[in-house]
Order: sequence, then structure tokens, then C-alpha cells
Amino acid sequence: MAAPPIVVRQDAGKRYHVPCLPVASPAVPSTWSAPLSKSNNRPTLHDVARIAGVGTTTVSRVINGGDRVAPEMLTHVRKVMKELGYQPNQAARALKSARSNTIGLIIPSITDPFFASFASIAEQMAREQEYAIILLTSQDHAERGAIDLKILERHRIDGLLIVPPRTGSRALLDQLTQLAVPLVAFDRPLIGRNCSRILCDNLQAAMMATKHLVAHGRKRILVLGETHASTRFSSGSQATGR
Repeated sequence: MAAPPIVVRQDAGKRYHVPCLPVASPAVPSTWSAPLSKSNNRPTLHDVARIAGVGTTTVSRVINGGDRVAPEMLTHVRKVMKELGYQPNQAARALKSARSNTIGLIIPSITDPFFASFASIAEQMAREQEYAIILLTSQDHAERGAIDLKILERHRIDGLLIVPPRTGSRALLDQLTQLAVPLVAFDRPLIGRNCSRILCDNLQAAMMATKHLVAHGRKRILVLGETHASTRFSSGSQATGR
């Protein structure tokens, strides 16, 4: 079925492209069961346009907010989309707009409560802005982090949150340097790459904890940590004066 002719209507200073609908065409009933164009029965943009009696350009405008589409036409097309269960193809939209509405997140592990909590908060904040998080774990290995980054780039992410692996890698650093989207390092600095970062002041935190114990009369204080905990150990020594 050919798309109907387009007329231009000017209303309150705004110009609308309004497809001429056949007068006898009723609104799409809730029991609509028109055949779809693909064998998997997943409705396409062309199906929406055909059943709504409009052009694909009009449907595209409705999907992207309804700019330059008359209110009654906007309502009509959205109803058809709802009746068909149509969902826009996000991959195709990403190719056209160069935006995927996804953010990459690379953390060492999801079994660590600290990083799991960070991932949960990041996902919640992204969802509020209608973004999705693609989460990958590096297991604190730079080589795996480099592979994760390539995967995220193939998904055309709009930004990256990363906890840099403890084991540095020139290959990973080079990849991050060439990254064309905003980058934020979390918890650990990304040495050799000028980017935004969110860090904890381990020195000050360790001093506060040690002073708290000393104030309660504790003298034999044990520090349990990884081989990278020298900063926290040093701050504890400063707090005790030893």
C-alpha cells in the first residue's frame, strides 16, 4: 500500500507534516491482527507505517519525540505502535544517531561487596537518565580489561566507567587513550591518562580510623590488607606517632 500524500498544516506558528488519512479508515482496534512483514512476527517500522497509513518518516519522527507531527497523528501512530507491540531497533538507531544510550562499566569483580554496590548505584543513576549499563569484570587483570574494552567499543558505548586493574598494561592504557567517549576512573587513579576520576582519600581515612582506636586506649593495632596497603600502613604510623 502506497503512503498517502503529505500536506503541510500551519498551526499557531508551527508547521506540521500531516499525512492524509483515508476518511473511511477507522482507528486501529484492540483486536488488530494484520500480517507482519517478517517471519519472526516482530513488528518493524515499516509495519507500523503500513498499518497506520503513514510514511516511515512520520513513524521515525514519532519515535524520536514527535517533532513536526500533528498531535492527533502522534496519538494515532503511538496507538498503532502499542497495539503491535513495536519496539524501536536500538542498534539501528545507534548507527544513525551515533548514540547508543549505553554506558560501559568495568570493575574487578561482582563478588566484592564494594564494587557490587558501586555497580548497583551506577545502574540506578543510568536508568534514571534512560541509559543502560553494560557490565564486565576484569578480575583485576589488564589483559582481560583490554578485551572487555574492545567488547564495549563494538557495542558503541556513549561513555565508560572503569576501576583500573591493579596490574598495569601499556596496551590497555593505549586503548583508553584512544577512546573517543567520556571516561571516568573510579577508586583507583589511571596512571598515564588524563581523565576524570573519583578516588577515596585512603591516607586520611586510615589516620581517622587509627586515631579513633588510639583514643579508646588501643595500643597494639593490627593492619590487615593487601600488598598495596602501604599507604594505609604509613598513615597509621603517622597517627600513632611511630
